Amino acid sequence: ILNLAVHNEWIAGNFGEARSFLEESQAIWLELGTNGERGLAESWYLSGMILLMEADYDEAESYFEQSFELYQKCSDKWGMAFTRFFLGNVASEKDEYDSAFVWLKQSIDLFSELGDPWGMARSSQWLGQLFLEQGDYEKARLYFEQHLKLDEELHFKQGIAVALYDLGNLYRYQGDYDQAEQYYKKSLRISREYRLNLNGSNDLYNLGMIALHQNNYLTAGSYFLDYFDVA
Repeated sequence: ILNLAVHNEWIAGNFGEARSFLEESQAIWLELGTNGERGLAESWYLSGMILLMEADYDEAESYFEQSFELYQKCSDKWGMAFTRFFLGNVASEKDEYDSAFVWLKQSIDLFSELGDPWGMARSSQWLGQLFLEQGDYEKARLYFEQHLKLDEELHFKQGIAVALYDLGNLYRYQGDYDQAEQYYKKSLRISREYRLNLNGSNDLYNLGMIALHQNNYLTAGSYFLDYFDVA
């Protein structure tokens, strides 16, 4: 129950409250010894998630590594998959791309083994972004399209909007502004329909940039005004 409370406070962004629950949770799991290892692994994982949001990457990495070791000891493959996923996030934030590729590939393989399409979609998204940053557009496209396909099958609208946005970025980076515009517009329609304001604001900004590239200044101005209204 305490670990669930930590997760709920993390989602709400109440990191101080989350930490107070974590201290109590970890004390109980440690007192239980080997019987508390599964719960302790989860609490360390949650500690890493909080530190990741606060950009304390070295400490987050340490907690995720400790969590992974306990999950592995408990033969908890879902825990192993998620800690590998977040270790990939941390490595990416630290610009340690080789490590990020390794962790994310391990996570997607574990999610695939478990038959978990939601986890596979999340790992696909990050792998696509890593390949995009490295300029490997073909691999980025494959992972973004896999991300889109998985979230469409799950009917996960936010994931679909993000995947379409990422594909828009991919084509914009390649200078294919017409194709990029189509993906941003598809993403924007979903974001508006389901009130995904953060996604929608990103779409509007990039549609404005596309319009500037095409010398459509009035259209660009309209998108930017909408962007500021949403943001």
